[in-house]
Order: sequence, then structure tokens, then C-alpha cells
Amino acid sequence: MPGKYSEMLHPREKSGPRGGWWSFSPTKIEAAARKAAGLDYGSMASTIQEDGGFSYTLDGKEPTTGFMVGGAKAYEFRKEVSEMTDKDIVSYASTHLRGLMYKDYYLGGWLSGTKACLDVSKNVFTKSEAIRLAIKYTQDSVYIVGDGFLTKGVDYDW
Repeated sequence: MPGKYSEMLHPREKSGPRGGWWSFSPTKIEAAARKAAGLDYGSMASTIQEDGGFSYTLDGKEPTTGFMVGGAKAYEFRKEVSEMTDKDIVSYASTHLRGLMYKDYYLGGWLSGTKACLDVSKNVFTKSEAIRLAIKYTQDSVYIVGDGFLTKGVDYDW
């Protein structure tokens, strides 16, 4: 439910990514919902299974540089990869629409063992910021755009 998305429900930064709560005008929310409706969710489900994951903005753009870090684990959606459907991804994106409206925030999907996972991921540009957020949100890894993963306990102890 887009109207239920708030900093309190999905914490990222202490005062939100732009210094305040996740608030948008109804017009901006409608425009974002139209963008989200145009994404190829079926392709996303198969991308998790075939390529190991994805990151897309509401415009369907992928990050080109930096590090991708997931948010609070309580807001991840996990399901057996063989059972993940486009409807699951549409539902997740709709529920977390407001978070996806911010610059540098992406709908992220990845493979973790036999589970497909979804999250609102943030694209940051320094390794130190990526590790800081990974510690804050107890993430198991950080994706280096185009270059693999930093893994907790292997590459860094966080």
C-alpha cells in the first residue's frame, strides 16, 4: 500500500534521504505508480533465477557505478526462487513505491541460496558508506556494481 510507506516503517537514514519523512504529493505518487506499472516484472523474476539479481529504478534504469546496499532486513521479501512470480514483484514494488521514488534508490532482487529476495536498495558511491550502511542494516553483503560482492566475514568484518 503506497500510502503506508514511511520512514518509520522502512528506516533508512535518521531523518530520511532528503532530511524529512517520505512525503510526496498525490500527483507525484500517481506518476511514480504509472512508471512502476510499465516495468517488465516477468523479466525481473527470471533475471534473479538466471543472472543472480537485478537493480532497477522506476524508470527501468540500472546503476552503472557504486555499491548497492539493502535496507532493514525486516522489509526484505524472500521466497523460493522457483516460486517467485511477477505478481510478487509487482506487489513488493507497489508496497514500497514511495521509497523507490527517491534518487539513488532501486528495486533490488537477488538470489540467496534457494531464495529470491526483494528489497529497496540504495546506490552509494564510496566503499566506506556502503560498509557503514551494511553494518547499520545488518546486511550479509554489498553488491559492487558490475564487479561482484563484498561479503561479511570474508571481505570485511562488519
